[in-house]
Amino acid sequence: MIPVANDDEEPIRAVLAFIRPYPNVVKYESSPYHRYGEVKYNLLARVYELEDYNSLNPETPHRPQALIDEAFGRQGQVAGAT
Repeated sequence: MIPVANDDEEPIRAVLAFIRPYPNVVKYESSPYHRYGEVKYNLLARVYELEDYNSLNPETPHRPQALIDEAFGRQGQVAGAT
């Protein structure tokens, strides 16, 4: 998940809608964005185009992961859902 790009509910629900018809998809998890690849880009003298993005706050993935877990029947209701 990249901050501002796809770290909210709408993109998560879109991915879930896309994979729902495929019964062989049994697992989907959110992974927080990190900057580990930035060093490789520098070593290769390439432009790291995600330089303006910061790693996610460790608490941020909980809400999207709760949506995913609910869709796969792994937990109860999503906190704060109506």
